Amino acid sequence: MTIRSIREFLSAAARALTVQFAATTLEAVVAGAASLCESPIELAMLFALGIIGREHADSVLYDFGHDVIGNTQGSSTLPSSSRRPQSSRSMRI
Repeated sequence: MTIRSIREFLSAAARALTVQFAATTLEAVVAGAASLCESPIELAMLFALGIIGREHADSVLYDFGHDVIGNTQGSSTLPSSSRRPQSSRSMRI
């Protein structure tokens, strides 16, 4: 194998793993949200908060009680309303 073919292989493998990771994570978030939300409006609001939260915070975590899914790379988390806030740079939905 040449250096170019190795780079092409690694690039294709990285793209495939990225798509697989995103699909798996998105599937888990949608399934968890669908089990809690009672209407399409609530579901849309959940995702809107996640999008806005990611733009304005270090991380966004979806906490479904039994499972927490999301970007945990932020330095701190602003928990849901049932918990005391720890930081204003992260958001937990």
